[in-house]
Amino acid sequence: MSGLKELREITKDLIVLHVEDSKAIQKQVGNFLKKLFKEVYNAEDGLDGIEKYKIYNPDLVLTDLTMPNMNGQDMIANLKKINPKIEIIIVSAHSDAQNLLESVKMGVSDFIPKPINNELLQKALFDSVQRLTNTQEVVDNNPNDLFKKLDIICKSNTDIKFLNHYKGVSINDKGKIVRVDKSKIFVKVSTIQALVITHEKKTTIESDLIDGDVEANFLEVDSDENLVLNNFSILEFSSKKRMYPRVEPSDNFKIVLFYKKKRFQAKINDISIKSFSLSLKNSGEADFQVDEDVDLAFSFNIKSKVGYNTLTNSEKISCKGKIFKIDKTFSSIDFILMLDLSKTEEEALRRYIGQRQVEIIEEFKRLK
Repeated sequence: MSGLKELREITKDLIVLHVEDSKAIQKQVGNFLKKLFKEVYNAEDGLDGIEKYKIYNPDLVLTDLTMPNMNGQDMIANLKKINPKIEIIIVSAHSDAQNLLESVKMGVSDFIPKPINNELLQKALFDSVQRLTNTQEVVDNNPNDLFKKLDIICKSNTDIKFLNHYKGVSINDKGKIVRVDKSKIFVKVSTIQALVITHEKKTTIESDLIDGDVEANFLEVDSDENLVLNNFSILEFSSKKRMYPRVEPSDNFKIVLFYKKKRFQAKINDISIKSFSLSLKNSGEADFQVDEDVDLAFSFNIKSKVGYNTLTNSEKISCKGKIFKIDKTFSSIDFILMLDLSKTEEEALRRYIGQRQVEIIEEFKRLK
């Protein structure tokens, strides 16, 4: 980031309005702003802020959120009606997710937590004034302004949720963004979450401040043991919305498909009580089509406790399935098969999936 001298060069002809009910903070921030801007005006609450804006027409507004007469959010909403493109920076000790969410939706430029860090304030001013004066081309490939939201989450010290899977079993925990650096973020998570993120090489981020869940790739662990994430994308569908648990089955789960009088041995990617995700080698013989029926037979083992003994029962199921989705490449065919099971068959498969979840969790614990 450029220094005060460079910032002064692009702010010296601009007007700023500072809306703050604390006289002490007005004086502290005002002394800093006077070194940069042509004119600095103060307002004591939201109503005063609107009146001063109409009188002085400032280029930039800094505002608190909690103030008498009219709070910062209501003032921001009114200012955005007057000038939708006005640059507004929130300077507040109140950083709960709902307040921030509403502010971001209204188009706030940045957020600075109290007590005020001069470097954060300087950077927020620099970024806002650059947008105003067009001194540099702003490149943003994300129409939802994702990185601005991630930066606000970081500055406000707001928790976000990380969602991962190990062999289909969900592993979720809260964490924090500790730094945002251009195309990367640095996050602090629990040991277990860090383990599964580094194993899966990606994670899904969930926050009320972001419209939709965000998938990010794991890049590395830095010297402070923060996880570094990059390559962000908004997910059209999040795995947390699944109606039924999915797991990767054990090696003794076997399946055979019968399609147009031909027999196919498929690889099982994951299973639920309603569908299987399968893969086949693309030999040219399997001309599967969406919505077509397939006969299948599969078997698995269910363990049960009888006194001090563990018994293993083998379950064999033959049923029909319907092809729901197909992805073909030169070498393979991946598809989702919807199952047509009786209640008894579905219950047996449900018991297996529950058993398998326990096995996977125990396996994951041993990875530590």
